[in-house]
Amino acid sequence: MRNNPANGRVNMRLEGRFDLLLYRSDGRLITERHARNIVVSTGENLVASRMFFSGAIPDAPRYIAFGTSGVSAVKTQTALLAEFAVARFGATASPTSFVSLNLLHLDFVVVPTITMANVSEVGVFNATTVGIMMSRTVIVPFTMTTSDSLKAIWELEFLGVD
Repeated sequence: MRNNPANGRVNMRLEGRFDLLLYRSDGRLITERHARNIVVSTGENLVASRMFFSGAIPDAPRYIAFGTSGVSAVKTQTALLAEFAVARFGATASPTSFVSLNLLHLDFVVVPTITMANVSEVGVFNATTVGIMMSRTVIVPFTMTTSDSLKAIWELEFLGVD
């Protein structure tokens, strides 16, 4: 479908990206990853439901989770393929997380409660357990220890909206 303002059609697409910055306890930056991610089909449906659904509106995506699978991300995935069995981490409160100019921006500060070796996949969800996966990406693996902290930024841009 092409943009056609005359008939009210707009070809909107969603594009997500992650910035991950891993710090040691002394504040030294030791690892960083920057990646685009796939907004999966369930994530697209979540956006549509929050915009147009007349019943119970699903919660917004605001939790980040990590896993160890290096299998490529595809739109049909509904969960991380090998998620760590620890609680997901919630986005920090405003003003660091915001919506502005066709962009949803979420900041996360993650202090792991267990060592997470071989972190290879990252996802954003709308619940602390199960829930709806919004997006997934696969990255070059790294390890987080309990003395590390991770600053994660996830942005979702709505493209084709004028």
